[in-house]
Amino acid sequence: MRVSMLPRALPHRPISGICLLIATLNLLGCDSGDSVTSKSGADAGAVSVAPSAATTPRFVYLPNPGDDSISIYAVDPATGQLRRKGTVAAGAIPGPVTVDPSGRFAYVANNLADTVSAFAINTTTGELTSIGAAVATGITPRGVTVDPAGKFAYVANFSSNDVSAFAIDATTGALTPIGVVAAGVNPVSVSIDPVGKAYVTNYNSNEVLAYSVNPATGALTPIGVVALSGANPFADTKTGANR
Repeated sequence: MRVSMLPRALPHRPISGICLLIATLNLLGCDSGDSVTSKSGADAGAVSVAPSAATTPRFVYLPNPGDDSISIYAVDPATGQLRRKGTVAAGAIPGPVTVDPSGRFAYVANNLADTVSAFAINTTTGELTSIGAAVATGITPRGVTVDPAGKFAYVANFSSNDVSAFAIDATTGALTPIGVVAAGVNPVSVSIDPVGKAYVTNYNSNEVLAYSVNPATGALTPIGVVALSGANPFADTKTGANR
C-alpha cells in the first residue's frame, strides 16, 4: 500500500492509508457513463472494500492524493465494471473514504489539511455534495470511523497522538466536535464494536488502547492497554458490524 506523496513521514506505510471504497447501497441499476477498469485521479492507492448489509455494490469512491480529489464510479452489478461518474474536490492529501451505515453520507480525512470533509451522497447517482466547510481535527488525521449506529465519527490523529470525536447530524450529516482524547504514540486506526467499545491501534507504541463509548454523547473514556503488538501495528481488525 504505497503512494507517491507521503505527508509527515510514516515508515513503511502511506500516512493516508489510501483505499478504494465500495459503498454497497441497496439500489438497482446503474447510470451510463465512461466505462473504466483502473483509470483514476493522480496517485491513487491500494484497494479496500467496505462491507454493508446490502448485497449489491453500487458506488465506488477513490481518493486521489496527487490532485486532492475523490473519483466517483458506478458499479455494474452484473459485470463489476466501473463507470466513471466524475470527481469532487477534497482537502490536502485525502485519505480513505468512509460511508456511514445509512449510505447517505461520506467522510474523508485530509492528511495535510488536518481536517475532515463531509459529503451528502445522492443515492440515485452516487454524486457527492459537500456538507459545508471541512472540520478541524488533530495533526495528520488517519481516516474516519463511524460507529455502527451512525451517530458518531472518530479520527485517529497520527502526529498529535490523540483521537478526535464528532457527533453526526442525522438529517444533514454535518459533524459537530465532541472532544479529543489522548491515544498512544502515532495512532493509526479506530475501531468501534457494536457493544460500545472503541479500540485504537498505535503505530509507534506497539499497543492497542481500549475506550468505553458513551452511547448518549459519543465521548470516549480510556479503559487502558488491552493488547501489546509486534513492531509498528498498522490497523486492527474485528468481526461483526462496521469491520
